[in-house]
Amino acid sequence: MIELLVVVGIIGLLAVFAAPAISSIGQARGVGEATYQITQAIELARSEAVARRTFVWLGLQEQTNSGNRDLLVGMVYSKDGTTNHAAANLQPIGRPLAIRQVGLTNSVDVPGTPLQLAGFTSGIAMQIGQAATFTDRRTLTFTPAGEVLTLAAPSPTAPFNPLVAFGLAAARGTVLDENNIASIAIDGSTGIPTIYRK
Repeated sequence: MIELLVVVGIIGLLAVFAAPAISSIGQARGVGEATYQITQAIELARSEAVARRTFVWLGLQEQTNSGNRDLLVGMVYSKDGTTNHAAANLQPIGRPLAIRQVGLTNSVDVPGTPLQLAGFTSGIAMQIGQAATFTDRRTLTFTPAGEVLTLAAPSPTAPFNPLVAFGLAAARGTVLDENNIASIAIDGSTGIPTIYRK
């Protein structure tokens, strides 16, 4: 009987020490999946802009639900092909994507000097359906040529941003785990995203 109690005690101790490691693995997988989902959304936004010969805006909105930090991703395009981003001229592309327990932060390990999208708020505000409101103005603008910029419209002096990047981190409640960051960098001239892991 004593030997059985010792074995059960050892199994209990191993379970206590293994729980944080299993939790970290789950969070790392969550950030990895979020990175691939957002990369696919970026590629879709670029291809829609080129195929429709119009401007497409991809928005990233952080929100808190039930004490957890989440990220909302949505896309709209200009019906008339211009940079007019009035609500009546915007048409959604699919439904918004809600990514649970992930938040935005600055990118890490991205070569060069990218414009950090996490602190950027000069894009457009947009509404997709009843519940998806993008008020952070953290948007990427895709031109009909597939170029990317962070402003609502290109200008003669800034037709596109050379390099835009942002990081994704696992959220524990509303606090981000800065030890688990995946970065996405977007080449402004081509609109092609690249993933970097810390």
